[in-house]
Amino acid sequence: MKFKISDSRFQIGVVVALAVLAVAVVPTFRSVGTVAVVPTFRSVGTVAVVPTFRSAVVHAQTIDTKAAAAAIMQADRDFNQSVATRDKKKFLSLISEMAVFVGEGPLHGHDEILKGWAAFFDPNGPILTWQPTSAEVLVGGDVGVTIGSWIRRTKAPDGKTSEARGQYVTTWQKQKDGAWKVVYDIGSTAP
Repeated sequence: MKFKISDSRFQIGVVVALAVLAVAVVPTFRSVGTVAVVPTFRSVGTVAVVPTFRSAVVHAQTIDTKAAAAAIMQADRDFNQSVATRDKKKFLSLISEMAVFVGEGPLHGHDEILKGWAAFFDPNGPILTWQPTSAEVLVGGDVGVTIGSWIRRTKAPDGKTSEARGQYVTTWQKQKDGAWKVVYDIGSTAP
């Protein structure tokens, strides 16, 4: 069976195809303009509603998750360096003010986290180091995680050093200025 442009079934098919296109494609574009009412091939009162676009060429925004993963790997290394050099200011600059650290108990926000981690900033305190081994960033490019291993070395009063090892997961969130900050941190000690 052949359809002619003047055939009403063809016109209905075109309207349905445009509607499907509008539902499937339009939500992915950011610069959707107004909706135009376009007469169909027969001018018997049938119309099609067609979305119009503000620009002829619309490019979907792509997120480079590999670059974002590399950025949080570097942020995690900087985070480690802030503790290794006992730099509280740098340490706090890498943590969201609403961050939660889970260890022996949850620590909420800068004040609690700094209080809970105070020993690591004491010149005679334990030495904590870590190394991120992998990073993943979600498709939106604004949240990611790093996973790695840590070592904590503590000197006992007799001068001997004890060592604990474990793994961690840190969740990072991209800030409006493009910087990545820790929003959640949890670790596990090896048996």
